[in-house]
Amino acid sequence: MANKTLAQTRTRLENITGTLNDATYPGSQVELDDINAAYEKTAYKYLWHGTLKRWYDVVVAFVDRYALQTDLRRMQFMRAQNQRYEPTDIDHIYEGGFRQYALDLNTREYILGQQPNVATTAFTFSGSYTAGSAVVITLNSVTGISQGDEIFISDGTASEFTKVQSVDGTGITITVKIANNHNNKTLYRTAEGNYMQYQQLITLLSASGDVTSLPSELDLIIPEYAAYLYYMRIEEPDRAETHLQVWETACDEAWLAQGRTEAGSSGQFVV
Repeated sequence: MANKTLAQTRTRLENITGTLNDATYPGSQVELDDINAAYEKTAYKYLWHGTLKRWYDVVVAFVDRYALQTDLRRMQFMRAQNQRYEPTDIDHIYEGGFRQYALDLNTREYILGQQPNVATTAFTFSGSYTAGSAVVITLNSVTGISQGDEIFISDGTASEFTKVQSVDGTGITITVKIANNHNNKTLYRTAEGNYMQYQQLITLLSASGDVTSLPSELDLIIPEYAAYLYYMRIEEPDRAETHLQVWETACDEAWLAQGRTEAGSSGQFVV
């Protein structure tokens, strides 16, 4: 099922609230605010598949802090040089938190409890490579790369993770599956850097053709919370409560259907 556009979500909300022919609510900024508030509430209730992003930072020797991604809202997990790190407070980090990390929201950095003393090895390649299921890439070196290693190709918005299918020490090549085209880039072994997965901030809807970044089945849930906000504003709490309960139940059912039973990291570590 395709994601609903903002225009379609407006129409569904107006049908739910009986305001389709209202003189002021349909198409108004108030209606848009209700929809976006409902979109945010739904998006951040659980770690939905559409909101999760993987990222990788190259380790610099003896540097313990790295910039947070600008679209990070909530860290799900962090691995630093192949060791899982658990979230903690900044004061515990300064006490020497073992395999822990903390978020410094003043500087928008994450801080590692153990300062790495070995930098990530960079492997470079020249020339253009087209996306494919078994692409042979010639590197400057394959020393340290093994079959089965996960690697990160750094290429801006085309950056991606993939696994090494085979290594040819004579030809100095690796064979990998890549989803994007790459030209003259650098890649790294995931195990040598800081690897994380986090929940992204959403972009609010504005144009009539905008769609959410959530699984499409959640688009039918968003208007229920927007209806709750609408009825609370016009002081009809009973109707508001009904729509809130519909939204709560539908979110929980969608979450369980996604195959997850927990919401990830503590809300303490939400940006």
